[in-house]
Amino acid sequence: FQDDRTRYKLLDTVREFLSQMPRDDAEVKEREACATRHAERYGQVAEQIGIMMTEGRWSEGTEKLWAEIGNLRAACDYCARVSWFSLTRKFALGLTRTFYEMAMRTDFEHTVQNGLEAAKALGDLSLEATLLGLAGADAASRKDEAGWRSAWLRRVEICDGLGDLDGETDALFDMAWECVLLDKIVEADVLLSKAADLAERAGNHGLLASCYVVRAQIEKRAENIDGIRHWVHEVEKQLEFDVGNRHVTYLSQHLTYLNEALGDMERAQSCCTVVLSRAI
Repeated sequence: FQDDRTRYKLLDTVREFLSQMPRDDAEVKEREACATRHAERYGQVAEQIGIMMTEGRWSEGTEKLWAEIGNLRAACDYCARVSWFSLTRKFALGLTRTFYEMAMRTDFEHTVQNGLEAAKALGDLSLEATLLGLAGADAASRKDEAGWRSAWLRRVEICDGLGDLDGETDALFDMAWECVLLDKIVEADVLLSKAADLAERAGNHGLLASCYVVRAQIEKRAENIDGIRHWVHEVEKQLEFDVGNRHVTYLSQHLTYLNEALGDMERAQSCCTVVLSRAI
C-alpha cells in the first residue's frame, strides 16, 4: 500500500508479452494515448527522484526509484521509440546520475544513449555536457582511458563555448585525478593549474579545494610532508567558505587520509566523523 492506494506491480516479462498482442486500430489509438499519459506522469516522477537525490534525500529517492522502476523503464523506452525528445531530456536529467551511483549499468547506458540523442535533436549542449560528464565517470570506473578522455575533452569544449566555468573546471579536475592515478603527474599538473584558475575565477570554493586535495595527494605520493601540510592548509582555508554538501564529503574523506599521513590523528578523526555523519 502507498498513499492509501493499492499498488499493483506488473512483471516486465508480462508487460512485454501484452505489448506484443495484436490489437485493432481503436485499441492501438487507446494504447498510445495511455502510453502518452503514462510517460508524462513518470517524467514527473523521474524529476522528483532527481531532486531528492540532489538534496541528499537518498533513502527517500532510492525507495521511490525501486517502487517505480518498472514504470520508469517502460516510460523511458516509449519516449525513445516515438522520439519524444523533450520528455527523454527530463528522464535523462532526473535519473542518469542515480543509475550511475547505484551501479544500475544497463539502465545507465540506455538513459545516456537516449539522452545524447535527445540533446542532439534539441540542440541542447548543456544536456550533452552533463551526460558526457557521467559517461566519462563511468568509463573511468572501468579503467577505459580512451573513453573518459573522449567524453571529458568534449565536455571541456562544450562548457568553454557555453561559458560554463563550473562544468569546464569539473571536467579538467576529473581528468587530472585520473592522470594522477595513472602516474602521469606532468599532465595532471597542467590540468590542475587550468582547473584551479577557472575555479578561482568562478568563485567555486568546492572545486578549488578539490584541486588542492589532489595537489596534496601528489605530494603524498612523493612522500613530501611539507608539501602535504601546505596543500592541506590551503584546503582548510577554502572550507571557511560554503563548498556545498557534495564537496564536503569528498574533501573530508581525503583530509582524513592526508592528516593521518601527517600524523595528526585528532584532525583525521574529526574529518572521518564528518564523512560518517553524512553516510548515515
